[in-house]
Amino acid sequence: MLKRESFISAADDVLVLRVETARPGTLSFEARLDSPQTGDWLAGDATRLDYRGTNFGKHGVEGRLRFGIGVDIRLEGGSAERRGRRLVVRDATAVVFILNIATSFRRFDDISGDPDALLAARRQAVAGKDYATLRADHIAAHQRLFERLAIDLGPGRQDLPTDERIARFTDGRDPSASGALRAIWPLSDAVLQPARHTAHDLAGHLEQGDKAAPGQ
Repeated sequence: MLKRESFISAADDVLVLRVETARPGTLSFEARLDSPQTGDWLAGDATRLDYRGTNFGKHGVEGRLRFGIGVDIRLEGGSAERRGRRLVVRDATAVVFILNIATSFRRFDDISGDPDALLAARRQAVAGKDYATLRADHIAAHQRLFERLAIDLGPGRQDLPTDERIARFTDGRDPSASGALRAIWPLSDAVLQPARHTAHDLAGHLEQGDKAAPGQ
């Protein structure tokens, strides 16, 4: 039986995945890094994979956006070795993957960024953090945004669905129907919070959409 936990860190801007087996020393697998975009794999050690490339052109637009992808793994027990573009893990109890992606995009008319510098800076930032710290920092950064507001809309009725309460509110039969929003507010905030956190990056990817960014 495997236990998996993953998150995209709001604090460190990386994707973190931890896989743990219930039977110590029995986790074995091969991990491969690949991309449909033109590029090359870099040399590395037994716990790292790196790929650098340029996006392909589309709709008559030349592909010039440079990107980099890096994967680091941390073992709890067992061993790892590099075989070409694969990492081979044997007899581990748990493995933490840290996925790091960057592009040269700055804005819709500027792709002069340095993905290698971004990847290196993030790698250095997380190098001294164990999994528990990565997770705790992510939760703290998330909660600073998610818990920034509290709202009390009064008592609500639990015996009616939200759509009926809203209808009754418009004709004055359920003046406390605003309380129904309490069921909607946490969901809307959870959906919008990542967009607030990375609004600039999101706008950038939308602007760059026709240039077929890596992974699209």
